[in-house]
Parts: sequence; C-alpha cells; structure tokens
Amino acid sequence: MIRTVTILGDPNTPPTQRWDLVRSVNAAKPAPVRLTRLSARDRATLETALHDLAVAHDRDLSAHTLVIVELLDRLAQATDRPRDEVLQDVALALEQALPPKPDHGT
Repeated sequence: MIRTVTILGDPNTPPTQRWDLVRSVNAAKPAPVRLTRLSARDRATLETALHDLAVAHDRDLSAHTLVIVELLDRLAQATDRPRDEVLQDVALALEQALPPKPDHGT
C-alpha cells in the first residue's frame, strides 16, 4: 500500500508508467510449490485456475488503485493542499500505522 501511494504521488513519472510500476510492485508472487505426477488434464486445469487468479488479482489491484487515487484527489481538493503533499502525508501515516514487513531471510 505504501509503495502504491508513493508511486501514485510521483509527479515526475508519467501516468501510464505509474500504473506499470504499481502493477510490478504489487504483482502476485509465485508460491514455491512442486507438484509431481499430474495428468495433462490436471496440469491444464491448474494452469487455467492460476491464470484466472492472476487476472482477478490484477483487476482487484486496479480497482483498489482507482479508489485510492479518487479519494486522495478529493482529500487534496477538500483541504486545498497539493496532491503530492497529501500523498506524502498519507504514505507516512501508513508507514507508522502498519507493522514492519517480516524478514524471511531474503
């Protein structure tokens, strides 16, 4: 969330590039799963399900991002403050409110 807000607030990045950056930092991470002895049919079913899940994740991310952008724009207008200033304040507030990301040795 913090990364998304920070990217959206960067006035030096073109809007289309912002969307690409938001998608890349929020992309679903592959799970290290090893399956053996799958039939061709089961493999195809699994691949289709994983693809559908990735598409749903991307659509969900896009919807959430659009809502965040709209709410932040309205907050900036309502407070008569620059958008980038509001974004910075929100990003800092989120950083303080959220627990640190766990370190899994990576």
